[in-house]
Amino acid sequence: MQISSSASKAFLALGTNLGDRKANLVAAVRLLIEDSAIKLCGAASLYETSPVGGPDGQGDYYNTVISVTTSHPPVSLLQRMLVVEEEMGRVRKLQNDARIIDIDLLLFDTVVMHTPTLTLPHPRMHLRQFVLQPLAELAPDAWHPAQNATASSLLANLRTGELAPRCVHPPDWIDAITSR
Repeated sequence: MQISSSASKAFLALGTNLGDRKANLVAAVRLLIEDSAIKLCGAASLYETSPVGGPDGQGDYYNTVISVTTSHPPVSLLQRMLVVEEEMGRVRKLQNDARIIDIDLLLFDTVVMHTPTLTLPHPRMHLRQFVLQPLAELAPDAWHPAQNATASSLLANLRTGELAPRCVHPPDWIDAITSR
């Protein structure tokens, strides 16, 4: 199936703090783009961050943001993301628990929606440095329609007590996928 000219642009945040974190992110992106209605457009660097919330003793996360075009509507894209998490072995026991993969739908064009299963833009993305830093790197002008601000301005105005994410790998980590 070809992606139509009416394809939408979406930004997805990915995170992992179990096992081989870089390999987990590569595997998640590969599984996402196995769906012919999802085309990878770009990826930010990998950032290492301390866990926010959740049980004590968790390892640090690798976080990144990717951009895709898709012919899926938002809820169908979310369903595909949840299937990928399940295929990779994600188990949801405790909120903010360690995980092999976490995929969040941040932005979908300029859609604003609130349903029982999906809120767009992601309701906490503008408060999370580990999301905004890679998003602003990848797409500084990405528009947050609920905050009426770009990713770079949201990051610049963020006040947080969190340690800043540390870049551990430049955006070429995605070359393992795009060169195939």
